[in-house]
Amino acid sequence: MLSSLAIGTLVSSSSFPQIVETIANLHYGAATIALAKFYIAFPFTYHLCNGVRHLAWDLGKGFELDTLNKSGYAVVGLATILALVASVI
Repeated sequence: MLSSLAIGTLVSSSSFPQIVETIANLHYGAATIALAKFYIAFPFTYHLCNGVRHLAWDLGKGFELDTLNKSGYAVVGLATILALVASVI
């Protein structure tokens, strides 16, 4: 979806400020906008957190099964928290 939005913005004859103004004139509620921002931010924060996890693996740490499970849950939890913070800013 994000790729479609980006391609649509590139081929649109409108400028970015006009697109932002059009979205603002639709009068979406704050909750809807925050949810959309979370939807966009979560893949980026997940990729960032999982990248740090992979860096630890490159150092040879965290390969025990219980550590793998805990770090996986930590990545999802931390990515969710970071995306929530990013969506309310």
